[in-house]
Amino acid sequence: PPRSTQGVSSAASDVYKRQGLMNLADQMEFLVLVWLVVENTESAFLVGLFSGLRFIGMVLAPVSGTIIDRHGGIKALKTTRLLYLFYSGTILTVLFLNKFKLWMAFFMATLNGINRASDMVARQTSMATILGINAINSGVAGFRIVRDITQMIGPLLGALILDGLGIEWSY
Repeated sequence: PPRSTQGVSSAASDVYKRQGLMNLADQMEFLVLVWLVVENTESAFLVGLFSGLRFIGMVLAPVSGTIIDRHGGIKALKTTRLLYLFYSGTILTVLFLNKFKLWMAFFMATLNGINRASDMVARQTSMATILGINAINSGVAGFRIVRDITQMIGPLLGALILDGLGIEWSY
C-alpha cells in the first residue's frame, strides 16, 4: 500500500479516521440516550439496564463469527456500519417528530448491542485485509489509541452539544 509522509499507510490512516468518527458518534449517542433514560425515569436500575443492553450481543459473538466466516469480514463490516446508521437515523427521526417513547431507546439499545458484537468480530477479522498482514501489531495499537481518545472526547463533546443545543440537535 502507498505510504503517507508520517510512515502510516494511507489505508490505515483512512481506517483510523473512520473508526474514530464511528467511536465518537457512539460515545456521544450513548450519553444522549442515557440522559433521556435519566430524565424520564431517574432510575439507576434502568440506566444500568440500558447500559447492559448495549452489550447484550456479546453473548452472540460466536454466532456472529460463524456467519462472518461464511460471508467475509469486509462485507460484514459494511453491513454492521449500515445498521448503525439505520439505528441512529431511526432515533433521530423519532426525536425530531416528537414521537420518542422510552421503550424505543431500550429496543434500539438491544438491536445496537446485537450489532455491536458482529461489528467487533468483523472489524477484528478484517484488519489483516484492510491494513495488510505485516501491519497487524501497529494496526491493533492504532485502533486502541483511537478508541481510548474517542472514549474521553465523545462524552465531553456530547455533553457540550446537549447542554448548548438540546436533545434533538445533540443526537
